[in-house]
Amino acid sequence: MGIDSDRCSKSSSVVEGLRHPILILLGCGATLCGDSLEFGNCHMTNRQRAGAKANAFGNLFEKLFLNRCRSCRVAVTRVPDSCRQTRNQLIRVRSPFDWIVSYAGKTALLDTKTIEGHTFPHSLIVDHQVAELLQHEAAGALGGYVIWLRTLNQVIFARASSLEKLAGVAGSIGAEDCQLLGAIETFNPREIFIPSQNAVSPPGRAQNNLTSQRIRNAQKPNGG
Repeated sequence: MGIDSDRCSKSSSVVEGLRHPILILLGCGATLCGDSLEFGNCHMTNRQRAGAKANAFGNLFEKLFLNRCRSCRVAVTRVPDSCRQTRNQLIRVRSPFDWIVSYAGKTALLDTKTIEGHTFPHSLIVDHQVAELLQHEAAGALGGYVIWLRTLNQVIFARASSLEKLAGVAGSIGAEDCQLLGAIETFNPREIFIPSQNAVSPPGRAQNNLTSQRIRNAQKPNGG
């Protein structure tokens, strides 16, 4: 079955109004309008403000991703976080990826990321996430990061095998290194299922051996 990139239904108001989105972030009245975060009478440190802004855009991108999948008739399921009980409290345990999506007989396991910049730094690649995604990629599924580069207003897809080669290496991922899904208002998640024309080359001679070892480790049962 071919992938028809022209048949995504029209975006909902969430996407159509993206250039002027307004979200209530905090009980004290902080709002996000466009790329500007307003805090009203909140007393927050610069670090807290940066964290609130990152969380706001992360939540916005999750809503947009869900909307685009539904508009393009891609089956989509959000993977919730779980929790673990200690003596006196419950501790949040993050899921290794955010989404399971399927289209045209193929399935992908994805984590959505967003950053205010032209590129996505390698330092933000999460090793345990990549190990989980590689396990499924080695078994025939797709896995990777769907990244919103906000400065470029573009969404890209970086496969787990490419992320693994770059983890722990200085540098960053740009749109030219990955699969371009499109502008944030109209990106097509079906493009995830098309073989990428942009391959990431290993940065060192020992990297191929490291890649194979990490895939083998990801496939081992717990305690193996």
